Amino acid sequence: MATKKKFLQGVRDVIYRLRKHTLKDPLNKGHRARLFTTYLKWYLFYKYWDKKHIIEFQNGYKSYVYPYPDHDAGEANLFTRNVDFIDNQFIRKNLKQGDFIVDAGCNVGNRTWVLADIIGGALLIDPNPIAINRAIENLALNKLNSENFYFIEKGVGEKTATKKFSNYGGASTQNAVIENKNENNAISISITTIDQLLSEIGQIPTFLKIDVEGYDFKALKGAKQTLLSGSVRLIKFENNEKELIDDIKLYFEQLNWYIFALNSQGIPSYSNELILKANNLFAAPKNVDLVY
Repeated sequence: MATKKKFLQGVRDVIYRLRKHTLKDPLNKGHRARLFTTYLKWYLFYKYWDKKHIIEFQNGYKSYVYPYPDHDAGEANLFTRNVDFIDNQFIRKNLKQGDFIVDAGCNVGNRTWVLADIIGGALLIDPNPIAINRAIENLALNKLNSENFYFIEKGVGEKTATKKFSNYGGASTQNAVIENKNENNAISISITTIDQLLSEIGQIPTFLKIDVEGYDFKALKGAKQTLLSGSVRLIKFENNEKELIDDIKLYFEQLNWYIFALNSQGIPSYSNELILKANNLFAAPKNVDLVY
């Protein structure tokens, strides 16, 4: 009975995703048939059959999607093109060929691979050893020069520390720094700063992506010297700390930066209403002319 219930719930989830995302999202126009059949193939022949699937991004670079129950990293790319599509297009317009970037909270590296045809290298950071190993696996899949990519198995914050980190299995994108020391399966991780890591590898980035599940503001504060260097033209970070938005605005204002969200057309908006609603926010120096 439990198995049948689980199967029926899975079928409902598939139908929901195909209807809401694959068939209705306008960004999938011209690709709906391919996405529809690809997702059904994944669900019927890969997801529950211990077989990896390969997804391909718009720039031709690829990434593995692992089977159930470790399938969340990248699965959405199988049924929709709209996985931060507008954000990625905006970032690509504001990168220059050969730029070095930072991907903090990289998971399996997908936010780096969508830029891999433009950038010259990247610092990929994640405290989950499985995620880091899979990011390295994806580097090899894409036949990129390993000398230009650095993989660091640590968390990032405002200062060095040791913290507890949730462990939901595999390369789960839901893992985060936790304060509840009694949480089951939690692991101990080292926290460092983005400034420190960049100093150690001797690289200067032009773009930072920070997605560290509720630790983003601390990670931003640990990148202050990098932001003051004058090299960084753009930052993307997750807006999961809406109660701290005024503090984040003040932090960037003191650096002579500003924050914004992208509207549905990919144009920067400084509307406080949109900033509060957006899942992802951007920041840039006031003296930088952004392209959109």
